[in-house]
Amino acid sequence: NKRNKRLFDFSSSCLLIILSPIIVLFQQNKVGFLKNMFAVLLGLKSWVGYGSDKHEHLPKLKPSVLSPADALKNTVITEDTRNRLHLVYSKDYKVENDLTIVWKAFKMLGK
Repeated sequence: NKRNKRLFDFSSSCLLIILSPIIVLFQQNKVGFLKNMFAVLLGLKSWVGYGSDKHEHLPKLKPSVLSPADALKNTVITEDTRNRLHLVYSKDYKVENDLTIVWKAFKMLGK
């Protein structure tokens, strides 16, 4: 799973770099998007993980740009719900989940 996650991060960053002249127009934070693209490409960050939350009981992940909670637009999320989302994300990891989260929170890639 770690190899698949890194492969997703690397390939999506390469694709985003190629398409960045167009994609940057749709980002809320344009400078942050450019920084995050290169941080993910270099392996310093991941596109999807636990965000800024710390979880000792879950597998260790790199700092991330998005979390599973970011895919739930316009929804108020409690801390307990956020923790459950992180638990389900780490327990049932699939690359498709990362792709879905990035797609749904596309405008937030610069945060």
